[in-house]
Amino acid sequence: MAKLRNKRVIFVGLALSGALVWVVGGQTEDDSRREAAHLANRVWVERMPKSRLDVVGHFVALEVSRGRFGSVGRASHWRAFAEGFRWAEHDGEMVFYFPQQDRRANVPVHTWACEGEVPAPFELCLQFGTGARSQVFYSRRRWKVRPHAESFVVEDGAKLPVPVESLVGLGVGAAGADGADHELRGETVDWLPGEPLPVAD
Repeated sequence: MAKLRNKRVIFVGLALSGALVWVVGGQTEDDSRREAAHLANRVWVERMPKSRLDVVGHFVALEVSRGRFGSVGRASHWRAFAEGFRWAEHDGEMVFYFPQQDRRANVPVHTWACEGEVPAPFELCLQFGTGARSQVFYSRRRWKVRPHAESFVVEDGAKLPVPVESLVGLGVGAAGADGADHELRGETVDWLPGEPLPVAD
Protein backbone atom coordinates (compact mmCIF):
# COMPACT_ATOMS: atom_id res chain seq x y z
CA MET A 1 0.00 0.00 0.00
CA ALA A 2 2.80 2.44 0.87
CA LYS A 3 4.47 1.79 -2.49
CA LEU A 4 1.34 2.93 -4.34
CA ARG A 5 1.33 6.28 -2.54
CA ASN A 6 4.97 6.87 -3.40
CA LYS A 7 4.48 6.51 -7.16
CA ARG A 8 3.94 9.64 -9.26
CA VAL A 9 0.96 8.11 -10.99
CA ILE A 10 -1.59 6.17 -8.96
CA PHE A 11 -4.40 4.17 -10.50
CA VAL A 12 -7.65 4.76 -8.69
CA GLY A 13 -10.90 2.92 -9.24
CA LEU A 14 -13.09 6.01 -8.88
CA ALA A 15 -16.66 5.22 -9.64
CA LEU A 16 -19.15 7.52 -8.10
CA SER A 17 -22.83 8.31 -8.27
CA GLY A 18 -24.74 11.58 -7.81
CA ALA A 19 -25.56 14.79 -9.69
CA LEU A 20 -23.77 18.11 -10.14
CA VAL A 21 -24.27 21.07 -12.44
CA TRP A 22 -21.81 23.60 -13.71
CA VAL A 23 -22.69 26.89 -15.41
CA VAL A 24 -21.38 30.32 -14.49
CA GLY A 25 -23.70 33.10 -15.56
CA GLY A 26 -22.39 36.18 -17.30
CA GLN A 27 -19.27 34.55 -18.73
CA THR A 28 -18.25 34.17 -22.33
CA GLU A 29 -18.13 30.65 -23.78
CA ASP A 30 -14.31 30.66 -23.63
CA ASP A 31 -14.33 31.82 -19.97
CA SER A 32 -16.85 29.12 -19.12
CA ARG A 33 -14.65 26.44 -20.73
CA ARG A 34 -11.63 27.64 -18.72
CA GLU A 35 -13.69 27.56 -15.51
CA ALA A 36 -14.99 24.07 -16.26
CA ALA A 37 -11.47 22.91 -17.09
CA HIS A 38 -10.36 23.92 -13.58
CA LEU A 39 -13.41 22.43 -11.87
CA ALA A 40 -13.78 18.99 -13.41
CA ASN A 41 -11.37 16.04 -13.29
CA ARG A 42 -9.30 17.51 -10.47
CA VAL A 43 -8.81 16.79 -6.75
CA TRP A 44 -9.76 19.73 -4.48
CA VAL A 45 -9.14 20.02 -0.71
CA GLU A 46 -10.16 22.59 1.90
CA ARG A 47 -6.57 22.91 3.22
CA MET A 48 -3.36 20.99 3.73
CA PRO A 49 -3.58 18.61 6.71
CA LYS A 50 -1.45 19.35 9.79
CA SER A 51 -0.78 15.67 10.45
CA ARG A 52 -1.80 12.18 9.29
CA LEU A 53 -4.69 12.37 11.80
CA ASP A 54 -6.03 15.74 10.62
CA VAL A 55 -9.38 15.36 8.82
CA VAL A 56 -9.60 17.46 5.64
CA GLY A 57 -12.54 18.08 3.29
CA HIS A 58 -12.12 16.96 -0.33
CA PHE A 59 -14.09 17.28 -3.58
CA VAL A 60 -13.78 15.60 -6.99
CA ALA A 61 -16.15 16.19 -9.94
CA LEU A 62 -15.54 13.94 -12.95
CA GLU A 63 -16.67 14.55 -16.52
CA VAL A 64 -15.99 11.45 -18.62
CA SER A 65 -17.60 9.53 -21.47
CA ARG A 66 -19.76 7.57 -18.99
CA GLY A 67 -21.23 10.78 -17.59
CA ARG A 68 -20.71 13.34 -14.83
CA PHE A 69 -20.28 12.09 -11.29
CA GLY A 70 -18.15 12.81 -8.25
CA SER A 71 -17.40 12.51 -4.57
CA VAL A 72 -17.36 14.98 -1.68
CA GLY A 73 -16.25 14.12 1.84
CA ARG A 74 -13.70 14.33 4.62
CA ALA A 75 -10.63 12.19 5.23
CA SER A 76 -7.40 11.75 7.16
CA HIS A 77 -4.87 9.04 6.43
CA TRP A 78 -6.78 6.79 8.86
CA ARG A 79 -10.46 7.72 8.41
CA ALA A 80 -12.59 8.60 5.40
CA PHE A 81 -16.18 9.53 4.62
CA ALA A 82 -17.44 10.30 1.12
CA GLU A 83 -20.81 10.93 -0.50
CA GLY A 84 -21.24 10.13 -4.20
CA PHE A 85 -23.16 12.47 -6.50
CA ARG A 86 -24.11 13.13 -10.13
CA TRP A 87 -23.93 16.55 -11.76
CA ALA A 88 -25.37 18.45 -14.74
CA GLU A 89 -25.80 22.07 -15.90
CA HIS A 90 -28.78 24.09 -14.63
CA ASP A 91 -29.40 27.84 -14.34
CA GLY A 92 -25.88 29.04 -13.50
CA GLU A 93 -25.46 26.78 -10.49
CA MET A 94 -23.82 23.50 -9.67
CA VAL A 95 -26.64 21.10 -8.88
CA PHE A 96 -25.66 18.09 -6.82
CA TYR A 97 -27.90 15.00 -6.80
CA PHE A 98 -27.17 12.43 -4.07
CA PRO A 99 -28.89 9.13 -4.98
CA GLN A 100 -28.20 7.47 -1.62
CA GLN A 101 -30.48 9.96 0.17
CA ASP A 102 -32.46 11.19 -2.84
CA ARG A 103 -31.38 14.76 -2.05
CA ARG A 104 -30.52 17.65 -4.36
CA ALA A 105 -28.64 20.90 -3.69
CA ASN A 106 -28.23 23.95 -5.96
CA VAL A 107 -24.95 25.74 -5.21
CA PRO A 108 -23.32 28.78 -6.90
CA VAL A 109 -19.74 27.95 -7.94
CA HIS A 110 -16.65 29.83 -9.17
CA THR A 111 -13.03 28.78 -9.90
CA TRP A 112 -9.97 30.88 -10.57
CA ALA A 113 -6.16 30.75 -10.69
CA CYS A 114 -5.01 31.99 -7.27
CA GLU A 115 -1.30 31.10 -7.04
CA GLY A 116 0.44 33.65 -4.83
CA GLU A 117 -2.86 34.77 -3.24
CA VAL A 118 -3.16 31.64 -1.07
CA PRO A 119 -0.64 29.54 0.89
CA ALA A 120 1.69 27.25 -1.09
CA PRO A 121 1.45 24.72 -2.62
CA PHE A 122 -2.00 25.72 -3.91
CA GLU A 123 -2.48 27.27 -7.36
CA LEU A 124 -6.24 27.06 -8.05
CA CYS A 125 -9.29 28.08 -6.01
CA LEU A 126 -12.88 26.77 -6.06
CA GLN A 127 -15.61 28.65 -4.18
CA PHE A 128 -19.06 27.25 -3.47
CA GLY A 129 -21.77 29.67 -2.34
CA THR A 130 -21.49 33.45 -2.00
CA GLY A 131 -20.83 36.06 0.64
CA ALA A 132 -20.70 35.04 4.29
CA ARG A 133 -21.98 31.54 3.52
CA SER A 134 -19.35 30.10 1.22
CA GLN A 135 -16.74 27.34 1.20
CA VAL A 136 -13.38 27.47 -0.61
CA PHE A 137 -11.41 24.44 -1.80
CA TYR A 138 -7.89 24.48 -3.27
CA SER A 139 -5.97 22.47 -5.85
CA ARG A 140 -2.75 22.30 -7.83
CA ARG A 141 -2.49 22.21 -11.62
CA ARG A 142 -0.92 18.75 -11.40
CA TRP A 143 -3.73 17.24 -9.29
CA LYS A 144 -5.66 16.12 -12.38
CA VAL A 145 -7.74 12.98 -12.62
CA ARG A 146 -7.58 11.36 -16.07
CA PRO A 147 -9.85 8.58 -17.37
CA HIS A 148 -7.87 5.37 -17.87
CA ALA A 149 -9.79 2.30 -19.00
CA GLU A 150 -12.06 1.20 -16.14
CA SER A 151 -10.23 3.26 -13.52
CA PHE A 152 -8.76 6.74 -13.22
CA VAL A 153 -5.21 8.03 -12.90
CA VAL A 154 -4.39 10.74 -10.39
CA GLU A 155 -1.35 12.68 -11.59
CA ASP A 156 1.20 13.60 -8.94
CA GLY A 157 -0.74 11.36 -6.54
CA ALA A 158 2.11 11.04 -4.05
CA LYS A 159 1.69 14.73 -3.18
CA LEU A 160 -2.07 14.64 -2.52
CA PRO A 161 -2.94 15.81 1.01
CA VAL A 162 -5.57 13.08 1.41
CA PRO A 163 -5.00 9.37 0.74
CA VAL A 164 -6.07 8.26 -2.72
CA GLU A 165 -8.12 5.51 -1.08
CA SER A 166 -10.46 8.18 0.36
CA LEU A 167 -11.40 9.23 -3.18
CA VAL A 168 -12.49 5.74 -4.22
CA GLY A 169 -16.17 5.56 -5.05
CA LEU A 170 -18.83 2.92 -5.13
CA GLY A 171 -17.73 0.60 -7.93
CA VAL A 172 -16.73 1.31 -11.53
CA GLY A 173 -19.98 0.04 -13.05
CA ALA A 174 -22.24 2.10 -10.78
CA ALA A 175 -21.38 5.46 -12.33
CA GLY A 176 -23.29 4.99 -15.55
CA ALA A 177 -25.85 2.48 -14.35
CA ASP A 178 -28.82 4.86 -14.57
CA GLY A 179 -27.60 6.83 -17.59
CA ALA A 180 -25.54 9.99 -17.93
CA ASP A 181 -28.45 12.33 -18.55
CA HIS A 182 -31.10 11.01 -16.18
CA GLU A 183 -33.51 13.48 -14.58
CA LEU A 184 -32.14 15.28 -11.53
CA ARG A 185 -34.66 14.66 -8.82
CA GLY A 186 -34.94 14.50 -5.06
CA GLU A 187 -35.92 16.86 -2.28
CA THR A 188 -33.96 20.12 -2.53
CA VAL A 189 -31.90 20.91 0.58
CA ASP A 190 -29.80 23.90 1.69
CA TRP A 191 -26.21 22.61 1.62
CA LEU A 192 -22.60 23.52 0.78
CA PRO A 193 -19.69 21.14 0.22
CA GLY A 194 -17.89 20.81 3.54
CA GLU A 195 -21.18 20.64 5.47
CA PRO A 196 -22.92 17.40 6.47
CA LEU A 197 -25.65 16.47 4.01
CA PRO A 198 -29.09 16.60 5.71
CA VAL A 199 -30.27 13.03 6.25
CA ALA A 200 -33.44 11.65 4.70
CA ASP A 201 -36.55 11.64 6.93
